[in-house]
Amino acid sequence: MIRRSSIFSFSTLRASFRPSGAVVAAAALIAAAELGIRWMAPRTPWRAGYPSFDLLVDHYRFRLAKDRPDVWLMGNSTLAKGVDVEQLEAASDRSIQALPVGSGTLAGQTAMLEYFLRRAPVAPRRVVVCLTKDDVNTRGTRAEVSAKYLQYGSWRSLAADRLFRLDDLRTTGHAYLRNLWRSRPATVLPAAPARFTGQLTGFESNSLDRLAGDFTFDSAAFSRLESLAREHRFDVAVCLMPVTDVYAAFHDHKYPRQTCDSIAARISALCRERGFAFRDFSLAAPGRYELFEDNRHLNADGREWFTPRMAEVLASPSP
Repeated sequence: MIRRSSIFSFSTLRASFRPSGAVVAAAALIAAAELGIRWMAPRTPWRAGYPSFDLLVDHYRFRLAKDRPDVWLMGNSTLAKGVDVEQLEAASDRSIQALPVGSGTLAGQTAMLEYFLRRAPVAPRRVVVCLTKDDVNTRGTRAEVSAKYLQYGSWRSLAADRLFRLDDLRTTGHAYLRNLWRSRPATVLPAAPARFTGQLTGFESNSLDRLAGDFTFDSAAFSRLESLAREHRFDVAVCLMPVTDVYAAFHDHKYPRQTCDSIAARISALCRERGFAFRDFSLAAPGRYELFEDNRHLNADGREWFTPRMAEVLASPSP
């Protein structure tokens, strides 16, 4: 006679912590996909940009290691939209890598410059920093965005979503396909570049107001840039990018005691003190709205117009 209680024993309650074959296979597949993305994504010529900042940084690091350029261009969207790197390389006969970081202040750009210098196999011979007056402001929206650049690569910036690239690729892929769909040509004729009308919309006025914030000049970033230049033995050129007179007038009206001209003069003095070359292009085309897509960003025609002027900066001797 078999006791019914015999079906219960300590062996039936003993848990097994050994993963099944399916779990092992799934983990191996995810690991392989993660490694594949980390190898492939930096080598992918994404045309619609990088929604994931980590993928953008991976791409920059790959290009710096592969090409070992002589010149690094630091900046934000004004650099990305305002300079044609291929045209600049042809005009200057220099190897160049642009490293724009969205809405980066001078402090944020310098922090990312330091990040890349620590990891690049070869330091550049020259670093060109492209600025507008809002990039030397410790207040405003660019300073808020740049907070992540100031701690990028440190333990303070570690987060679970930064450890993996699978989600980055999904986000980037969706944005790429969305932008590709939106930018599909309606006709075979090339689209005309966007042009600034010379008038600010309510949205643009609000954006400029938030950019300026409670404008406070940041001189400390120049000192940090000087320290990096000495440590890594490269020379520095600082360029004020072209902007419209509408952009400058908005600031001057709000800050009559700290005008765009006075800010440019202060930047020039700091560059002279630290041995940086300085070029002020901010008033190079103040009323030529056909060169701008909005009050401060050059369009395709503006980029073609401005790139040869940037080549002049690269051709100039070190101060």
